[in-house]
Amino acid sequence: MQLGGKAEEFIREHVETIRPLLKESGLAWWNACLSGKEEDYKKYSDFEFKLKEIYKDKENFEKVKSFKNKIKDPILNRQINLLYLYYLENQADSELLRKITDKSTEIEKKFNTFRGKIDNKKVTNNEIENILENEKDNNLRKKAWEASQQVGEVVSNDLIELVKLRNKVAKENGFNDYYEMSSFIQEQNKRDLIALLDKVERLTKNSYKKLKKEIDYVLKKKYNTDKIFPWHYVDPFFQSLPKFYEIDLDKYYKDKDVLEVTKEFYKSIDFDISNILDRSDLYERPKKNPHAYCIIIDRETKDIRVLMNLKNNYKWMSTSLHEFGHGIYFENVGPKLPFLLKRYSHGLITEGVSEMFGNLVRDPAWIEDTLKVKLSNQEKVEIKKILIAENLVFLRWVLVMFHFEKSLYENPDQDLNNLWWDLKEKYQLENKPEERDKPDYAAKIHLVSSPVYYHNYLLGRFFSAQLQNYVIRNIFNNNEGFQNNKEFGGYLREKVFKPGLLYDWNSLIEYATGEKLKVDYLIEQLTF
Repeated sequence: MQLGGKAEEFIREHVETIRPLLKESGLAWWNACLSGKEEDYKKYSDFEFKLKEIYKDKENFEKVKSFKNKIKDPILNRQINLLYLYYLENQADSELLRKITDKSTEIEKKFNTFRGKIDNKKVTNNEIENILENEKDNNLRKKAWEASQQVGEVVSNDLIELVKLRNKVAKENGFNDYYEMSSFIQEQNKRDLIALLDKVERLTKNSYKKLKKEIDYVLKKKYNTDKIFPWHYVDPFFQSLPKFYEIDLDKYYKDKDVLEVTKEFYKSIDFDISNILDRSDLYERPKKNPHAYCIIIDRETKDIRVLMNLKNNYKWMSTSLHEFGHGIYFENVGPKLPFLLKRYSHGLITEGVSEMFGNLVRDPAWIEDTLKVKLSNQEKVEIKKILIAENLVFLRWVLVMFHFEKSLYENPDQDLNNLWWDLKEKYQLENKPEERDKPDYAAKIHLVSSPVYYHNYLLGRFFSAQLQNYVIRNIFNNNEGFQNNKEFGGYLREKVFKPGLLYDWNSLIEYATGEKLKVDYLIEQLTF
């Protein structure tokens, strides 16, 4: 049998082994997030470990390496190259892999079932956000913010242990640390990421400084204080924009059925989300994961689900569009692709698409078309200003996450509490609470659940802006918008969704837009 035939046979046998495990693992995670039960998290951890055991097999890894870059067929070669990365990530002994799997699952369970306390009363994330959104009492705002950070003290020691375990795997495989290894596995380069984010820092520094000064000026008056602290923002991490503007975006959404708006919008661009909705779990309850995500349970049957904790407001309207944006992507990956390629191209690609949809809540034309309201010229100006400010705030926040996580893996024994606030002061111009020395960094779940991933949200926004630029120039005619634009939906289906994992992320961007990823399109938008 020739090399190509041997590679095909290896892949076929491999897929037969992993496909049922991937499905069972996805179902176990889904059930754990809904129930919060110890046994459900244990079941998920067991399935994840079984998958790691498959990919740690050194004999099969050697087979994959013998095929790598020697297969003429590009589709077959792509599958082999991806398998190489999957095996590389798990080249460690069983005991170490088991520790990593169990520790990660244990921390995520703590995150998902934890509820912070205000004056010894447990509060949900939505309740905390409601206080930070609406409360004028500075003391209560501070208590709410502190409640949002309390989970950090619960998980910080476990997180450091997990980081060291991940680093051990990376070093055993010839990398300096896990950040470097994970970047490589994502077909990215740590040095390139550093250079790109340094460029973003330079290009946004002055605009952000001006914006931050304006935000703090308004908030000082609003809360009658001489100095702005984290609890004066709405988002506990200051990763989204506080209400420093006159217009109240919630007024457009509070009387709307967020799910119905989401469903009708996607239908208008030729995507039916009914099947995803039927499988999803969308409302808040005790012990349920308090966040939001979209998951592929089975690539072949397109069992796709969304978890949210919905309210009819501006924030959850954006989240709903975002998560179902992931959903339509997953559902429209090419059905004829091999199993290993039946997945989104890359985290930054699916995040970019979903960011584009989530940002529509700040698009005056979309608000008018979708919600059937008439905006004044002043409202349109204010809403566009909000979109620019949102992007600036988020970009600067990602700089904090990127540099913190990179430093975390470089030296997990350093003073991480101070590092966190040093970076927040540097990139977000945020004031550290006086005499505070707590592991606030550990309150960010992504450090556990999505390691070395956060920069993809930023790259995704660059792709989103590039995608929008291409669509406006090549798809939209006569000032058309996103609503009721089936040609736009068709373009996404064919050029972005259908290729799946056939291309690496930058090649997919070039295939869809005619050029590789550029930061210019978003940066050009960030001027008032």
